[in-house]
Amino acid sequence: MGANYSESKSRDAARKALHNLWVQEPEHIDLGIFTAESGLHVVEGGLDTADGRIVAGQAQRGFIRVRAGINNLGRRRFIVAHELGHFHLHKRQSYTDTHRELSTYRNGNIETEANVFAAELLMPEFLFKPRIEGSEPSHAMLQRLATDFSTSHLATIIQFITYTREPCALVVSKNAVVQWSRSSPAWEWPLLSGTVHRFSGAGEYFNSGNTPKLGMIETPAGAWIPQFSAGADETIREDAFAWPDQQVVLSLLWVDGEL
Repeated sequence: MGANYSESKSRDAARKALHNLWVQEPEHIDLGIFTAESGLHVVEGGLDTADGRIVAGQAQRGFIRVRAGINNLGRRRFIVAHELGHFHLHKRQSYTDTHRELSTYRNGNIETEANVFAAELLMPEFLFKPRIEGSEPSHAMLQRLATDFSTSHLATIIQFITYTREPCALVVSKNAVVQWSRSSPAWEWPLLSGTVHRFSGAGEYFNSGNTPKLGMIETPAGAWIPQFSAGADETIREDAFAWPDQQVVLSLLWVDGEL
């Protein structure tokens, strides 16, 4: 799934916001500056089921709320950046965002626009791409990048899929059913939809309940690419990362060589 116009617009808006700050390292990306320049005040609490909320009015002022008790710095920063995305892209409106909205990457969706804005703001291309050159795809590598940039793991995967030269894809499955997928520009194959295959890393998790160990493992190509048979010799590599509380698995796929 390539970037469409709305995603290009989102990335351009984030780059514009970064333009005058002379950012040279990830730690230079100060969300306090962005919120202050936008006339927004960040407060904690006042939310029960949602993770974030923005209320902005005609006067270009407002506030961002972040649910109390979210202790992960990367998660908190991504929520604030997502709400900033709403402000810059969908002005003078109010939005309330749960885990679902903050994890949405479907074409033509305003939540996707806000998520793409947040990813580009926190992990701008000129800082992100050099850090992934020559790196083997893995969730462990992406977790390190998420720590370096102080952002969320899912957003880091999406940014990696966007900018990597490797043939990689992300498949997100919930309760053993594929929800959505993304592929890098070098990925050439259609991806499975519907029920996840039992021979895949995600399928093993949903069938056994055992949390997958991080790391790329050989997986039958047919478990994810329908044009191949799951019992054939062709293999790809899969690194499955589970969110047990959500019953979600993030399968990072990589074609390492010829297929």
